[in-house]
Order: sequence, then C-alpha cells, then structure tokens
Amino acid sequence: MPILSKSQRKYRKIKSNRAKKLSFLFIFVCLMLVFLIVVNFADIFSSIITHKGSLFSVNKIETSSYSVYGVSIKDYANEEDALNYANSVTNKGGAGYVYQSGEYFVLGNAYQSLNEATEIKENLLKLGYNARIVNIKVDAICKTYRGNNSKSLTACLNWFRNCYNSLYEEGLNFDKNLSNRNQTNSCLANVLTSLAQLNIELNSFKSAADKDIKNAVSPHFKACKELLENLLYNKDSDLKFSSKMKFVSIQIVLHNKLVVKALNEI
Repeated sequence: MPILSKSQRKYRKIKSNRAKKLSFLFIFVCLMLVFLIVVNFADIFSSIITHKGSLFSVNKIETSSYSVYGVSIKDYANEEDALNYANSVTNKGGAGYVYQSGEYFVLGNAYQSLNEATEIKENLLKLGYNARIVNIKVDAICKTYRGNNSKSLTACLNWFRNCYNSLYEEGLNFDKNLSNRNQTNSCLANVLTSLAQLNIELNSFKSAADKDIKNAVSPHFKACKELLENLLYNKDSDLKFSSKMKFVSIQIVLHNKLVVKALNEI
C-alpha cells in the first residue's frame, strides 16, 4: 500500500467529508419530498371525502313525517257499497274518496290538523252521520346518500306535502268564496310549474347514487301531473270542481306514502 503524503491525506479527507455531506443532503431532500407528497395527498383525499358535491361525499336525505286527518262520513265492510255511497258525497261537494284501512271509509275531506277534523266530525255526528276520523300518516325518510344532489332530491320528496297544503288551503278559500275559479286555476298552474322544474332536475341526475330515489319518485310525479292537469282543465260546475279538488289532494298524499314506503324498503 503506497504511503500518502500529508497533502494527499488532507485532500482525501476533504473529499470524503464532502461526499458524506452530499449524501446526507440527498437523503434529506428525498425525505422532504416524501413528506410533502404525503401531506398533499392527505389534503387532497380529505377534500374529496368531505367536500360537498364531490364524488365520495356522504350526506343524508331527510324528510319529516306528517299526517292528514280524513273525516269518514260512512264506512263499509266491502268496497262496492262504499263506492256507491261515495257518489252521493261527491254530489254534495265532498271528496267521496274511498280509503281502505281495514274497512272502507268514504272520506268527505282530509284536513291538515286533528282539531279541524274533530270539529267537522262533531258537526256530522250531530246531523246523524256515523262520522269517524282516519289518520293518514306519511312516514319520515332518513337515508344515507352518497351523491351530489341531496338538496334537490329532498325538494322533490317534499313537493308532495307542499302540493297537498296548497290544494287544501286553496280549496278552503274556494269553498268560502274567498277565491274564484280563475284564482284557483292560477294556484294549480303554479303547483304544476314547481313540479315541472323539479322533474327536469330529477331527470338530469345520472349517477348511481340518484337511481333509487329517481326510480321511486318519477312515476308518482307523472301520475300527479296528470291529476293536476285534469283538475286545471276541468269544466264541471263549481260544486263538482270542489269535490275533485278534495279528491286529488288526498291522492297526492297517498302518492307520497307510496314514494316513502318504496324508499324506506330499499
């Protein structure tokens, strides 16, 4: 082994130290790059799973339960008798809707509050009718939803209740001569417009997350549209029109029940 001079040994030492420093610097830079990549990836992933409207956002579709209170003028053990009696109810401006819940109840109307229904029932009892109150309940919805359209879908589900409320209140005004046929038709047109807007939104949703709600709601939107259009273009007398308005308002609530039942079974 050759003997190195003092200057050669010094040069080799400096070279070795420089190599160590460069190696350390390289390792440090690599570690910093790895750290930055991990931090950035965590931020991106966090934003994906928590940011509203993102692919993996987790929300809830929620609607509250509610009841309408049908007042049955008479009830029957079989449907045929109930339907026959319903004709006399519609001729007097009542709904004449035959609602089955064990027995067949012939409803004069369905009221927003139990107090209203109770008052009507008591009046009918005094007149000799076998009046009863029938609670028609629409259950709540609370479902986990992995999609981007929770607000719009909730609006679609709430439309049924809002529609019933509009028809019910307008029907009361019409029966009390507080609104005329043109004003009532204007109300119906507004309800149909809101339905059309929601239906356009609903049909624009294409993701798998929206499929179940879309399939549950769409056929009932279509059926309600037909009911409301038939009512809007109805040319019957005011008494018949009032009867049909009550009839349709009950049907809207029952469509809501079917939508909720379908979604809660998924």
